[in-house]
Amino acid sequence: MEPMRNVVLISYIPLLMGEAGQTFDFSPAHTGKALVKFLDAHPNGSAEACIWLIKDGKPFPVFMIPHMNDVVDHLQAWSEDKPREWFDLKVSALENVYAIALAPDLERSIKRWRLAYQLRVGYPPPKDIDFNILFKPLHFVSKRGNTTFAKIKDQIGETLQVGFIDSKDVNRKDPSQIKEEDIRTLGPFTVNHGTEFSDYMKNLLENADS
Repeated sequence: MEPMRNVVLISYIPLLMGEAGQTFDFSPAHTGKALVKFLDAHPNGSAEACIWLIKDGKPFPVFMIPHMNDVVDHLQAWSEDKPREWFDLKVSALENVYAIALAPDLERSIKRWRLAYQLRVGYPPPKDIDFNILFKPLHFVSKRGNTTFAKIKDQIGETLQVGFIDSKDVNRKDPSQIKEEDIRTLGPFTVNHGTEFSDYMKNLLENADS
């Protein structure tokens, strides 16, 4: 058997359940359409809205997503009940558009995969593996001309808490009138630590809807 050289590592994808240490054979015969179809069966991570509130004197972004409790329960399980250690909050703006994303720690994902693989097969994977990492962070991209973010962007510090609310619990005519008991809060998360998601955030901004 040839030594493993390439691995498709699936990091965080909303509601995706699986056993750590499993691998995909990264070859045309085993990837492509089948993998895309498999991943497309899960949420793409896009929030329907991001409602900015003020909590404890700091900006408090609240992601509005369907099936919120299922998504948050899964996120906590995926992060071993330590979401602050497994996720970083990315916030970027380009002209009059902003994007916000809860990005997984990809290095931590690789370390967990290596450990799980060794426990699964009884020996460690090669050290020189090339990883092709797939992920779908929870995120939101504003419409062009958004004014809410402009009012609070200078108040964003080194950490932020993030809230989540189910779409069915939001009055679309007045999203700001949401009930505190309907919000689940995680964090605080570090904001914009590292640069590994720079291209991802840039792509979100450049492809924002008008």
